[in-house]
Amino acid sequence: KRLQASAIRLLRFGRATAPLGHPRLLRRPMAAANLSPGIQPIANALGYRTAAYSTILAEATAFEESAAQVRRAGALPQVPVVVLTAGIQQHPPGVPRDLVDEAWRSMQQDLAALSPMGRQIVVDTSRHYIHLDEPETVTTAIRQGVDAVRNVGHERPATVD
Repeated sequence: KRLQASAIRLLRFGRATAPLGHPRLLRRPMAAANLSPGIQPIANALGYRTAAYSTILAEATAFEESAAQVRRAGALPQVPVVVLTAGIQQHPPGVPRDLVDEAWRSMQQDLAALSPMGRQIVVDTSRHYIHLDEPETVTTAIRQGVDAVRNVGHERPATVD
C-alpha cells in the first residue's frame, strides 16, 4: 500500500510538471526502458507527454476498484482463454528474481485456469510487451482463440457402442 501511494504521488507530480518539461529534463518518460531499439525512441517521446502520466495515474488509482470488480464478477463462462506470459520478467529492486518469477507464473496459471478451456503460453523470448517482442505469437494465439470459439458446440458427439 505504501509503495502504491508513493507511486501515485510521483505520477501526480509527473502529470503536473510534464507540460513544463520537467520529466524530460529528468529523463523520466512513462515508457518501458526495455523495448526494442527501433521502438524505444518513439515510446520515450510519447512517454514524456502529460497524457502518458495521466493514463498511468488513472490506471494506478483504479487498481483497487478494478480488483474488486473482478472478485465480484464470479466464474467465467465456458469460453476459450489464452494467457500469454512473458518469459523475461522485470524485477523490482531488492526483490529476489526467483520469487517474482514464481509468483508471476503462478498468477498467470491461475488466470488461465479460470476457464475450463483456458491455457497458458509462456513466451520465453518476450518481456511485458509481448505484442511488440513477438507479434507472430500473439497473432497465432488470437487466431487459435477465434477458431476455438467457432468450434464450441461443434465437437463430434461421443459414439455409444
